[in-house]
Amino acid sequence: MVGRAQKAKAVLLRTLHDHGTLVLPNAWDAGSAVLIARAGATAIATTSGGVAWSAGLPDGQHMAGVNVEDSRARGGPLFDVATQAARVRAGRSAAALAGLSELLINVRTDVFLFSVGAAEHRLRDVLARSSAYAEAGADCLFVPGLTDLGTVTFLVKESPLPINVMAGPGTPTVAELASAGVRRVSVGTAISQAAYSIAYRAAAELLTEGTYTELEGALDFATINRMFIR
Repeated sequence: MVGRAQKAKAVLLRTLHDHGTLVLPNAWDAGSAVLIARAGATAIATTSGGVAWSAGLPDGQHMAGVNVEDSRARGGPLFDVATQAARVRAGRSAAALAGLSELLINVRTDVFLFSVGAAEHRLRDVLARSSAYAEAGADCLFVPGLTDLGTVTFLVKESPLPINVMAGPGTPTVAELASAGVRRVSVGTAISQAAYSIAYRAAAELLTEGTYTELEGALDFATINRMFIR
């Protein structure tokens, strides 16, 4: 059975979904989580890709949590609606048996991310999945790959579940998504990609040019070090 502290956190996470738009920067290790918290995040998401990379592994089906994906493998195929709904239902039952009925289940569908099926049928597929997952006990629907603001707005109005989108360069802003009624905004692997890109470029510059321009603009040592003082 879970303890009071875990139940309190589950309740708090639920309350953060009650109103407005919850913006969730994605951390990949303890250090990145500390920095994101210090930047002012109300809550922090994780990224399976970033966590895997930090352990020297590729992303893939090697982790589990309360974000229940409907992809069988990267790129598809997807679990059919009934099978995925059964998985959500099993997760809800397991949480209740563990004494954590407050557990928030964010169910993810990759219909748009992996361009599953004909383009004109994808929105209908997502809505069918949303209805089935809601009935199975899901709390919100994560639809990565959906970036068209008009489609997002329509989905928010028609879905029985609150909508979570994955944002990043080229997607609508947080303000635009909030105006559309999106309940959660996260960025997936984007922050960890940026961090790893800086590491790659700085190392390549050092080894090939012997210069350090890629290191300019970084937070200074003392500032970062203070963030870890408790």
